[in-house]
Amino acid sequence: MALDPPSGGVPCAEELQADDGAALVKVLAHKTGAYACGEFRILEGGLSGAALLQCELRCRDGVKNTEVVKAVVVKVTTESSSAKGKQLALWREAKFYEAAAAASLDPEVLRIPEVLHAVCCPETGRKLVVLEDLSGTHVQAGLLYGKGSPLNWSCNLDEALARFGSSQSKALVEPTELTERAFVAAAAMHARYWMDAEALREHAHWLRGAGWVTALDEALEGRAEWEAMQRQASDGWASVRASVGTGGVAWDERVVALMDASIASISWERFQGDIQRRPWTLVHGDFHPANAMASVETGELKWLDFELVGIGSGPQDLAQFVISHMDAETRRGCERRLVERYHAALEKGGLNTTGADTGGAAYSYEQCWSEYVSGGTERWV
Repeated sequence: MALDPPSGGVPCAEELQADDGAALVKVLAHKTGAYACGEFRILEGGLSGAALLQCELRCRDGVKNTEVVKAVVVKVTTESSSAKGKQLALWREAKFYEAAAAASLDPEVLRIPEVLHAVCCPETGRKLVVLEDLSGTHVQAGLLYGKGSPLNWSCNLDEALARFGSSQSKALVEPTELTERAFVAAAAMHARYWMDAEALREHAHWLRGAGWVTALDEALEGRAEWEAMQRQASDGWASVRASVGTGGVAWDERVVALMDASIASISWERFQGDIQRRPWTLVHGDFHPANAMASVETGELKWLDFELVGIGSGPQDLAQFVISHMDAETRRGCERRLVERYHAALEKGGLNTTGADTGGAAYSYEQCWSEYVSGGTERWV
């Protein structure tokens, strides 16, 4: 898995495209038998600035002595996004995929595409991840939530839904059904790593938030990263705040006041007083439907985009999932039941939710619901 990338460093997107994929073929030849790379197709990237490239690899099957064509998606840092990748440690995504491919993180609970290659350079902020291309068999799950999300306003939603050919398969990806499936899948991962410092300690140097929790880092060396993230949020709000009342978006004065108060109250000491008393687990960190792919045959989900993977609140991830894409009326009608389903799935995954085995030290439904309500709002605002 840890093959040396060309020229001893991690190539950026511009370098991959400049040599028509020769560098990509070189790093994948040993694992996949790749000997040629088709033309790159540029996909729409995310907020991190990393490029998404789609291509086909021609590979030799040494056992059967045949040629195999593998469709892959390459996520690679651009030259201009390397600094941001270094500042916010977005290279951690490659570390996550590398750990998953090596099974040092439990692949049974991660539910991700096949990982062909993953490498990063924390010193430069660069990363290169090569995954199986799911677009032939899956649909981006966020498209199945309709126009409730601004992310879907310019998308052809009918085309996405049309890929689910039967009424039975369409029922599998009805928003409430899809969300329940997402919550249950999340519970499997959350329960597996719930407050499990022993299982996660070897990954603590790259997991986001591990340096904020004394169980994983007694020295709390993640303070600098946390403060960099808060500066980014503060600077972003300052830019938006300057335009409030000048036309364009009409801001509710209560939201403006809430944001002002939130930014003004940023404090590492206050944050520590809160996080050290809350239960934590391994979380996706940017858990919303557009970061999942739904199978057109079964509706089952696979997860993508682990740039913010780390230590955090499981229910907070769930709240982001519904706030991001589900319209408010639908959410209010189903969220209690879905959080109950998640809580039950935590118990099925081995988490003590009743206190029967540990003298009362359990994670109750009331705690779960409270974190879902407050944590999701805090993250979204």
